[in-house]
Amino acid sequence: MVLELANGITKDDEVIVKPGEYIGSTKCSDTVPVVKTLDSGSQRLEKYLFQLTYSNTTLSTTKELFDFAECIDTEHEFSFSFEFKITAQCNAVFAQRGYLDKIAYQSFDWRSSIKMKELHAEVLTSAFHYSRTIVEGTKWFAGLQAAIREL
Repeated sequence: MVLELANGITKDDEVIVKPGEYIGSTKCSDTVPVVKTLDSGSQRLEKYLFQLTYSNTTLSTTKELFDFAECIDTEHEFSFSFEFKITAQCNAVFAQRGYLDKIAYQSFDWRSSIKMKELHAEVLTSAFHYSRTIVEGTKWFAGLQAAIREL
């Protein structure tokens, strides 16, 4: 089983699991107690007609996610696919939990993927891009020059 997750960092330096774009970065800049008041389970995305909703579901910290995973995945068979920028907080959470060989670290900022490899060579990394990051002289590609062409 692979869990695909996006994360954010709160004002009090906690890594939280963020459900897509509905909880924006301005909301994540609050503290954990404030973020925990947000209902993240009541809305269904239009393109996911069969998505279940769970009213009054609050956001979890990444620590809480790993606590839960370890309760039901005692053999550490789950894999995790995280999309976010590297921070000291994220690195600490990953390093403590014994899932490093089960994490795919993904980012639009390729510099963070390179940094993650430097910290943890065993972590699978993946580099994303989209139209706003494919520009001449971008720093997002960590020094690599993208071939820019009209499609």
